[in-house]
Amino acid sequence: MSPLLRTLLAGTIAGIRAASATAAVSYDAVRNGRDLGGTLFSPLAVPELSLLLRLAAAGEMIADKLPFLGNRTDPLSLLGRATSGALCGAAIFAEDDEPVLAGAALGTLTAVVSTHASFRFRRALSQRLHLPNPIAGLVGDATAVGLGLLLSRER
Repeated sequence: MSPLLRTLLAGTIAGIRAASATAAVSYDAVRNGRDLGGTLFSPLAVPELSLLLRLAAAGEMIADKLPFLGNRTDPLSLLGRATSGALCGAAIFAEDDEPVLAGAALGTLTAVVSTHASFRFRRALSQRLHLPNPIAGLVGDATAVGLGLLLSRER
C-alpha cells in the first residue's frame, strides 16, 4: 500500500479516534517490520510501546461514551486529532523516505476533514435514526478499528 493511501487511512482514523490512529500506525510498524530506524518515529516500532498505544486507544473508546466530554470539533479536541494525523502521516512518509512535512500536512488535513465528517455522521445516527449516542459512538469505534486493520494488513 502506498504511503499516500496509508496516510489517508491514518488521518481518517485520527479524525474518528485520535489515539487509535497512532496505535494503528505503531501496530503496522511492529506487525509488518516497517523500518523506522534512524528516524524520530522509531519508538513506534517498539512492541511494548505499540501495546501501550493500543491500550490507550481502547481507553479512548471507553471515554468517548462519557456524557461530559466535549465535541470532537471543539478547538482543543480538533487540535489533538490534527496532531495525531500529522504524527502518523510524518511517520509513514519517513519510513518510505518521502518528505516528512508533506506526510504531516496530508495527515493533518485528512484528520480535520474526517473529524468534521465523523462528527456529522454520529450526530445523524443519533438524531435521525434515534440511536443513543453511545451506540452511535460504537459505529465510530468499529470504523476506526476496521480502518486500522486495513492499514496494518500484511504487505
